[in-house]
Formats: sequence, structure tokens, C-alpha cells
Amino acid sequence: MKVLHFIFAFFLVLALRFFLIGTYQVQSSSMNPSLKEGDHLLSINMKYVPLNLKPNDIVIFYSESFSSLFIKRISKTYHSHYEVISDNPSGLDSKTFGKIERKNIKAYPFLIYYPIEHMGLINL
Repeated sequence: MKVLHFIFAFFLVLALRFFLIGTYQVQSSSMNPSLKEGDHLLSINMKYVPLNLKPNDIVIFYSESFSSLFIKRISKTYHSHYEVISDNPSGLDSKTFGKIERKNIKAYPFLIYYPIEHMGLINL
């Protein structure tokens, strides 16, 4: 019976990791001081868990014009669009990206897990 519990737990963790929880590494200093370049984050996949986003939430989104993922803070919300800002004044924001469509928001980070000295909750 213990083997069945282990197998169930193993597949449950795999399902959570691949469908619900994702990882992201901060690639720039644009979110300093909140997030540092090189921080590793756990995030909730927005495809499977659509959260009600609000100003000040940090999100990971896909920019079609840059063909890349970015992490920014929501500054304004509209019906299905968002404006974003960087915590660092020299970082890119909605003046560069334009409004971000809801479908392009990919993840909602909730935990810095590495490096250990930066470990802490985000957005909670």
C-alpha cells in the first residue's frame, strides 16, 4: 500500500510541476530592488489558474514585439489589458511594450527560492 501512495504522490508532484507551478530566472536588473538579476522564482501558471490581477502585482508576460518573456509590475488594469512598469526607473515599461493583453500574461510569481539569502514571498 505504501508503494501506491508513493506512486500517487510522485505523479501528483509531477502534474503540479508541469501544469500548475513553473520556474523563472530573473534576467535583468529592471525589477531592482524587489527582484535581483539571477533570482530564481516559483510561479503559478496563468493558463490553468486564472487569477484576478490588480495594480502592484508582479507578472511574467510574453512580449510579441520582443519575442521574449519579461517580468514587470502591473501599474494599471483595463478590461483585458494591463500597463506594466519596472521597479528600476531605467527598466522598460508599457511605454515600450504598449498595453499587455491578458492572454500574454503567462505566470504569477509567488516565491523567490534561490539564492537562499533572497528567499521570500512575492505578491502575497
